[in-house]
Amino acid sequence: MRNGNLVSTGVDWLDGLLGRLRVGENVVWEVEAGAPIEAFVRSFLEINLKGDSNAVYVSFNHSPVTMKEKLGKLFDQPRFTLVDCFTDGKGHSDPVFAHFYDTAGDDDLGHVIRVKEPGNVEHFVAAINEIETKAGIGAKYLFDSLTGMQDLWADAARAYRFFTYACPRLYDLRTIAYWILEKEAHSSSFRANLKHVTQIAIDLSRSEGRHTLQLLKAEGRALGSEGEMPQCYETDGKKLRLATDGRQEVLRLGKLIRAARLKRGLSQAELGELLGVTASSVSQAEHGVIALSLNNLFRLARELDLNLGPVLNGRESPKDSVSIMREKDRRRTRITGGRRKPIYIESLQETGVTSDLQPVLIIIPAKARLDKHFSLRKG
Repeated sequence: MRNGNLVSTGVDWLDGLLGRLRVGENVVWEVEAGAPIEAFVRSFLEINLKGDSNAVYVSFNHSPVTMKEKLGKLFDQPRFTLVDCFTDGKGHSDPVFAHFYDTAGDDDLGHVIRVKEPGNVEHFVAAINEIETKAGIGAKYLFDSLTGMQDLWADAARAYRFFTYACPRLYDLRTIAYWILEKEAHSSSFRANLKHVTQIAIDLSRSEGRHTLQLLKAEGRALGSEGEMPQCYETDGKKLRLATDGRQEVLRLGKLIRAARLKRGLSQAELGELLGVTASSVSQAEHGVIALSLNNLFRLARELDLNLGPVLNGRESPKDSVSIMREKDRRRTRITGGRRKPIYIESLQETGVTSDLQPVLIIIPAKARLDKHFSLRKG
């Protein structure tokens, strides 16, 4: 792809994961409370306002005064425009918020477009279409809150319909658009529908002081195992950098735990019961948000036949190594598909060992009848 079709997020390591953004893409950010989305927004604006792009920030959640304070010098950039859907939306035309338009200087007013009826969907769409026409080809857009949009319109379906209308239009205008939503405020089906339409979906989470970013969707990219893992990062509110204090090892271990659990056919609640922890703790461990205690690690290794050596040594197992378990250490699992007599499968390889070869022993009693393949994977 030509460099002219690639756009930076303003965050080097995120550009590395994505291979940068591509002209026309929409990026949905699912943000957990406390996650520093503002730092990603600022980085995106800073890098793109340095060029010849117009940047349009559509705000449902913040007044112009608040936005000017949050963005600082970026607000004053000649190519920056704030679309104010707050003052006459959630702000209910309160004089405290409307006072900005009576007292602001011409320079500030020149950066702000006031949408008088943002609660009227048709009026809002017409206003946005007019703004898009003026901003021209290649502009960058930030919709600060699909959540605020849904709240104002009192209808998730309306917010979704606008999203499905706007995304193809913005694509044809060769823009990049950020769409931000509060993860806890929306149903899983709403978020899944957005992911179906958008090109990029990113999860920002925060737990016990740790920030993680995970790519939920990256259309047209071969991410590999590293790209699919949650990335721990640190921020001072402005700069974003990958964590370097061993958290990547915690993420690698979490991925290993999840693979082993699924291989055993256990739910997070069932594994939690075996370890004496909650299902939520298992989920957080699998996502690298928390690290299990040493005692629970040993119990985990025992319950799942998990080989922790490669992770604890800070390396992955060689691709061509296969470790065969002794007969007394194997776990036997009954599989469906056998009539009359049950059919069993035993894994001969230690869980957690990475290899292209995955030897198994299938035990078929005499006169057993098979209904289907042993595995969904063929070939």
